[in-house]
Amino acid sequence: MVRIRLTRAAIPISSLLLLAACVWGAASPASPQPTAPPAPSRNLALGRPAVASSSEPADARPGNAVDGQADTAWSSQASNPQWLYVDLGAPMQIERVVLKWDAAYGRTYHLQVADDTNPWSWDDVYRTTEGAGGVEDLALPYQAVGRYVRLYGLQRGTAGGYALREFEVYGQEYRPDPATTPWPTAGIPIRGYVRLGDTNGPGLADVQIYARGGYGSTSGPERSLGTTGPDGYYWYGNAIPGMIVWAQLEGYVFEPKEQEYYREGLGPADFYNFVARPASP
Repeated sequence: MVRIRLTRAAIPISSLLLLAACVWGAASPASPQPTAPPAPSRNLALGRPAVASSSEPADARPGNAVDGQADTAWSSQASNPQWLYVDLGAPMQIERVVLKWDAAYGRTYHLQVADDTNPWSWDDVYRTTEGAGGVEDLALPYQAVGRYVRLYGLQRGTAGGYALREFEVYGQEYRPDPATTPWPTAGIPIRGYVRLGDTNGPGLADVQIYARGGYGSTSGPERSLGTTGPDGYYWYGNAIPGMIVWAQLEGYVFEPKEQEYYREGLGPADFYNFVARPASP
C-alpha cells in the first residue's frame, strides 16, 4: 500500500481548505428531491345523482343526502330493508364513506359498490350490526372500485325510517394499468362450459381457459384461469370485470373466439360457454 505524507510546508492552506470542501461535499448525502403529493381524496358523491328505495315525506328526496347542505336530509319509509345509492359517473377508487345521520339511523346496514345497478351486481365492502347514528366515518378495509355506492339498511335504530343528512363518498379517479395491476386475491367468480359440437355434444376436458386485460382495457398480460374438467366445466374465483376470456386446445377451434367477462350474475349470464369444433386439417 502506498502512503502519502502531507506536511504543512508542502501544501498551502488554501489548497487544504479546497480539499476539505471537496471531501465534505462527497461525504454529504444528496438533498432529497421533493416528490409530488398524492392526489387528494375528495367527496365524489357531492352533487351526483342519487336514487332511493323510498322517500317519506315526499320532499325528503335522495338528492338531499348529496347536496352538501346540513339542513336537508333524505328519509325513508319506516320498514326494512331500505336503500340509497349514488352514481359517481365512472368507476372510482373508494377509500372511505361518511354517513351523517339525522335522528333516525341504521343499526344494521351494508355499504356496497357496483359497476351497474342490476340486483346481483352489488358487492359488500363494509358491514355492521352496531350502527350508532350521528356521524360515522368509515374507512373501507380494502380498496373498493365502482361507479355506484349504496347504503343498504337492514335494521333501523329507531322506530322511524332511515334518515341521512349527508352521504359522503371519498376517493379518487381510478386509472389502473392492466399490465401492472395485481390480479385480485379475492374477486368475482367466473364459470363456464366447453361443449364439443352442437347442442347435444359432450363436454370437452383439458381445455385451457385464458384471460387478459380488465377494468376497461382489453390489453395486458395473458393469465391462465385453469382447465376444464372431465365434464367440460371450468370455474375461477378471482376474475376481473371487463377482462377478455378465450379457450384453447390444440386441434380445436372455439366459438366465440373471445368473450368479455363483466361480472357475476344470478342466471345464464354468469356462464361463459364455448363450442369446440375440430380444426380443419
